[in-house]
Amino acid sequence: MNTISDNQLMANVKAGDLDKLGVLFERYKKPLYRYFYLQTGNCTACEDLVQSVFMRIIKYRDRFRPIGEFRSWMFRIAHNLGVDYMRRRSRSRRIDDVGGDCGSILEPGRTICFGTSGSNCSQRRCVASREIIARCWS
Repeated sequence: MNTISDNQLMANVKAGDLDKLGVLFERYKKPLYRYFYLQTGNCTACEDLVQSVFMRIIKYRDRFRPIGEFRSWMFRIAHNLGVDYMRRRSRSRRIDDVGGDCGSILEPGRTICFGTSGSNCSQRRCVASREIIARCWS
């Protein structure tokens, strides 16, 4: 059986034959899923990230250069998406998930409330200080 190389399939996608992307998807959906699962541990996020990789492949297909391997180019896209996902996830994380006496962040980089979880924010002392936020995260 004569299989077409990934680079040739991507050259076809770049030329406008988007049906060839389906072959690449079938080849790489499981390796990409495993890659993202090791980073996130979240099945839903993995599925979304795999889909995002192929959406970016379509969007940036004109930037593909067949000098290198398609797999390397694709995993660079995956790496960048994984970094973006983890960065967004860490920004939205609540301080009280970390533990300690820290309450929740009402807005990142803005006001934080201290006290036990579940207490009324109005009963706690509220402070806007990056140093205290840094201390809570360390």
